[in-house]
Amino acid sequence: NQALDNGTELSFDPSQKNAQHVDFSNFDNRTLATIALNSDSTFSGAESSAAKTELDQRTRAAMLSALSSSSSAAGGSLGLLQVYSAMSDEEKSVLGVTDAVTNRVIQNYQTMQSLQNAFNNSNSSNSSSSSNSGATSTTGALDTSSTPLSLSAYL
Repeated sequence: NQALDNGTELSFDPSQKNAQHVDFSNFDNRTLATIALNSDSTFSGAESSAAKTELDQRTRAAMLSALSSSSSAAGGSLGLLQVYSAMSDEEKSVLGVTDAVTNRVIQNYQTMQSLQNAFNNSNSSNSSSSSNSGATSTTGALDTSSTPLSLSAYL
């Protein structure tokens, strides 16, 4: 073990001083989830807890990226569905991602798409009927030129 070779102790606690902290960078999320689940009691409580903490951090970062990379609420929901669909069964188990959670995100996506379409249709109607009067639509900030997001590709 490299920590012992260096005369230090291997630690799963990042606050512990004078120790070599575990580097999970070479572990994929499924492996971290398996360690966190520890269904066969192969790992210590500290190892399981540290693996779960690392998995939580990675998942938070992925979800934040999915939400912030979209310019619409529907796109954020679609991004979350992409994150969920890429998870292994072990990850979903550790993180509490159930069918109910996924179904709520799908329902949110559908609601946001419906609202966006309604605003887009309203904007089109307002623009064509008020083009002679010079009125400005309150929904003009919506991007009506974008391609609709496709949920079916992720189900």
